Amino acid sequence: MKRWKKIVLAVVLTLAVVITAVCVWQWNNIQAIYLFLTTDGEAIASRVEENRQTHHKAIEEYAKFPIEVVPPTMEQSNQLLDGVANAEAIKDTLGITQKLPQVNQEYEGLSSEELLNMCIAELYACQVDLMAKLGELKQKALDQWNALPENRRTNQRLRRIGFSGLTQCYALEEETDKQVREILDRYRPLMERAGGDLSVINQLWNYYMEEKADEKAYYLNKYLK
Repeated sequence: MKRWKKIVLAVVLTLAVVITAVCVWQWNNIQAIYLFLTTDGEAIASRVEENRQTHHKAIEEYAKFPIEVVPPTMEQSNQLLDGVANAEAIKDTLGITQKLPQVNQEYEGLSSEELLNMCIAELYACQVDLMAKLGELKQKALDQWNALPENRRTNQRLRRIGFSGLTQCYALEEETDKQVREILDRYRPLMERAGGDLSVINQLWNYYMEEKADEKAYYLNKYLK
């Protein structure tokens, strides 16, 4: 395997690797590694894309009204990871920016439909921002490696750069999980007051965890095989 691929693997794959090392029995990581070991890359990529669309349609069925924002595609996620796309531009393309709450947003009087669209826009924005941040970490690791003179590009230095990236990505996953929980917790009482169905809000966390496991498996396959 080329050395740059090893660095990318160390940075991007922390969502599967480092947490597994720290907490072997965490179910989300077990799911990801099992999928990685038993499914080929093309099938995993299709599964990720299909699940995003399936979950989006399921939300509309729960809510019984259309969702006006759409999730990022795998192509867009990869563009963010590779640093060739701008997060804000992708949010605009997906209709996310227009649905995000404004500064000092007044929620009273908003319908359950408006609230759910705002909630999902925030979740999709979180997903876009996560991939952009991972792209920054990936590039930082590559820059550190490329800045080294040839005689200092040792396996030991490679591991040091990789584990530094792992630690940062692990912290980023925790930060993102916390952000998703905060978004859902904020919208539950708002939806309840608007007479909306809280089951759809509760289901959004399950969808988030399922997609996270699939994407870990996808990036394991992309950079490890």
